[in-house]
Amino acid sequence: MSFYEGLAATAAALLKGKGQAMTLISKAIGAYDPATGVAAEIESSVSVIGVSLNYPDKEVDGANIMRGDKKVLLSATIAPKVQDVLVIGDERNKVVDCKAVKPAGPVVMYTLQVRAGG
Repeated sequence: MSFYEGLAATAAALLKGKGQAMTLISKAIGAYDPATGVAAEIESSVSVIGVSLNYPDKEVDGANIMRGDKKVLLSATIAPKVQDVLVIGDERNKVVDCKAVKPAGPVVMYTLQVRAGG
């Protein structure tokens, strides 16, 4: 196990111990139905553990980060995407930004910016 793989395992353990259960919902385009002329939308969900944080006021600029946006730290067990929906408690949040924390190759964790109303 490399140093960063060990770091990812440590991050996952800390998030599991200090975080909360969340649900990540992803949408994909399924098979095209020539009879209807529409491609089906397939929704899949997976349980994840994360930590939800408020952005400090000095980071809220009203353009990129809006008041009410949250920063969410997720373990590297699944790769979220922009436009996914993250359910925290009973609140649906749209993923508006997603960054992989990978200082030297392997992903250690993900940092998401989410916005209510997903």
